[in-house]
Amino acid sequence: MKVETTDPVVQKVIKMLDERSTVGFKKYGVTLRDDDTRNFAGWIDMAIEEMLDQCNYLMKIKEEWEEMNP
Repeated sequence: MKVETTDPVVQKVIKMLDERSTVGFKKYGVTLRDDDTRNFAGWIDMAIEEMLDQCNYLMKIKEEWEEMNP
């Protein structure tokens, strides 16, 4: 699939998605589409865990920002 956009931010996100897909394929040997190691609820749990990780990262960034900008 070829996606064309002139937006450099979108281009960066597309590149990052492609790189993550490559890492996942190398690690698990299948594409995300073909990964049947989880059922529907398992995929929801995985997404929740990833979002919780994001919350932790954002809190860390926020705390560091507040320390640098009292």
